[in-house]
Amino acid sequence: MLLGGNIWTIGLKLNRSISSEKVI
Repeated sequence: MLLGGNIWTIGLKLNRSISSEKVI
C-alpha cells in the first residue's frame, strides 16, 4: 500500500514537472 502510494505521488510530481515545462 505504501509502495503504491509512493509511486502515485512520484507520478503526480513528474506530471506537474512535465506540465510546468510544457506550458503553451
